[in-house]
Amino acid sequence: MSDGIITLVGNVASDVRTIKSERGTAITSFRFAHTPRRIDRQTGRWGDGPTSFYGVTCWRSLAEHCRDCLRKGDPIVLFGRLRIRDWRTEDGRPGRDAEIDAISVGHDLVRGTSSFVRARKEQVDVVDEQELAAGLRMELLVQEQTQVGDEPPDNDGEVGHRSQAPAGPTRRSADRAA
Repeated sequence: MSDGIITLVGNVASDVRTIKSERGTAITSFRFAHTPRRIDRQTGRWGDGPTSFYGVTCWRSLAEHCRDCLRKGDPIVLFGRLRIRDWRTEDGRPGRDAEIDAISVGHDLVRGTSSFVRARKEQVDVVDEQELAAGLRMELLVQEQTQVGDEPPDNDGEVGHRSQAPAGPTRRSADRAA
């Protein structure tokens, strides 16, 4: 297994799923697609390279913010720890997964606009991230293995789906009015 810090630009490639750990920590996961742009030296034209897919895991407040803000297809900039995991099937065939433990995620403003709402500061418990990551991966693996056919996963244990932006005046507009 190897890991390094990377920054990638691409798209959210799946629905965004959020669960709560046994300790109450929010954990959000989604698939991410990255397609590099390359120049064809023979024609001098730009084209798409091969698309790579990554599993992304977000923790705590980042998990909650991703749950609230990201949708399948959204263009994002992703900064995190890349982890390559080798595995074998029951019949011995090898496989490899690329996973990213997100440090920061944001919309790609080259391809659209976004509106920022500052989060309230909250007390965050310090928890061993590697222990949580291992637990989440095991939970997701069990969910995927028990899922039958194309049925959507059971929503038990999920925090819920994304909420809309808060209604009413923002803190800045309330401050201006005062």
